[in-house]
Amino acid sequence: MESAGQPCSVRAGLVAGSYIDANLPFSGLPVGGCDLTLTPAIEAEGREAVREIVATGGGVGVVSAAEFGQDPRLVPLRLSDCELLMDEALVCLRERAGSKVIRAFFETARDVAAAQ
Repeated sequence: MESAGQPCSVRAGLVAGSYIDANLPFSGLPVGGCDLTLTPAIEAEGREAVREIVATGGGVGVVSAAEFGQDPRLVPLRLSDCELLMDEALVCLRERAGSKVIRAFFETARDVAAAQ
């Protein structure tokens, strides 16, 4: 497979830093039905940076499916046998927290999260 032995780009911070290091076995990681070895080499600031590094030939990248986006230069490869969960957060401006619509939205989000 073309990506075997390629440097691996990951996002800096929570997702890429300790989270990816602790949860992805970079040796012989099954990707697209093939065994390959990813070598973490580049820690980039943001998904756009990872995308550009990969698109310009800088190896392969690790991003969540939600962050992949649409870029005709790139092809996603799903990780098989890999169940990584990421935390998401809802935020709003403190000045708007008392808004009826925002309170209702946050309440609905809490209800949905509690039901899962």
